[in-house]
This record gives sequence, C-alpha cells and structure tokens, in this order.
Amino acid sequence: LFKENCEVCHQADAIGKPGVAPSLTNPELLSIASSKYLLGTIRDGREDTAMAPFAHLGRSKIQAIVEYLRSH
Repeated sequence: LFKENCEVCHQADAIGKPGVAPSLTNPELLSIASSKYLLGTIRDGREDTAMAPFAHLGRSKIQAIVEYLRSH
C-alpha cells in the first residue's frame, strides 16, 4: 500500500523529498505524532501542502499504512 500510494512523494525508504514531502522515518515525528493524527493526515491530506487526501483507501488500508510507518 505504501509503494502504491505514498512512495512517489515519500520515496521507497520513506525518507521524503525536500520541499515536497517530509521524511516519515523521522524518530521525533513518529514519537510525537499520534496514530490518530497520522490516520487523519492520510485520510484528509494537509491543506496548503502537497499531501493529498487518500480517504478512498478506507480505514483498514490507511491503518495498514500507519502500522507500516510505525515499523520504522
């Protein structure tokens, strides 16, 4: 799911692209961002950023992406 939906901006290793998409492997981000925050960000996107909404994936697939990010 990450490869199909997130990799284009966040890179295969989730390190991100400067000025486009942040690193999703940042330990500080992962320690302070709740799973609810990550779920909402993926579902709704982020206004005024390149982060588009992915609500079409549905809750279980978005949850799987969050779990993948947490595995870093």
